[in-house]
Amino acid sequence: MALEHLLQAIEEKALEQINTISEQKERAILALHKEYEQKIAQRQKEQLQEQKERLQRELQEQERQLQLNMHFRLLEEKNKILQEIYAKTLKALNDLPEEQMKKIITYLVRFLPEHQQGYIQAGKKTAKILQDLLDVKGENIKAVLPEEGFIFQSALLEIDMRFSQVLAQLRESLEPELVKMLFS
Repeated sequence: MALEHLLQAIEEKALEQINTISEQKERAILALHKEYEQKIAQRQKEQLQEQKERLQRELQEQERQLQLNMHFRLLEEKNKILQEIYAKTLKALNDLPEEQMKKIITYLVRFLPEHQQGYIQAGKKTAKILQDLLDVKGENIKAVLPEEGFIFQSALLEIDMRFSQVLAQLRESLEPELVKMLFS
């Protein structure tokens, strides 16, 4: 009997240790499972944050690109409007009645050098006005330009007073201010 008691005590002790080991094993498995789920959740959170940051960078880049495109389109439209304004102005200048054109040509003639020998190429209306304004022979003024205004040429210099050139020079100097006034 003592042997049976001893065997039973050993068996109970063994069962107790097996139960303890099983409980420890289950706790360890649960802890590992919890740790695994935490790591997965952390990794998912990191991946989500990385994806969010990447999407924000892409969105910012697209917004920047869109703003650039809009800026360039706006500049193109402004330039187109200015081109139309200058084209209409040039047409209006070329179509001016003789009396008004005479005032403009009289103003432009003031920029010609005095006592300088040369000849003038001019538009049709301009040639007639110049012959009346200047005391020169008709051979020094030729109505050969397709537009109004004139070009004075001598051995030393050339002065281009065609309306298109005068407008181009005005445009270069006035355009920044004109753009500010029109589009601000």
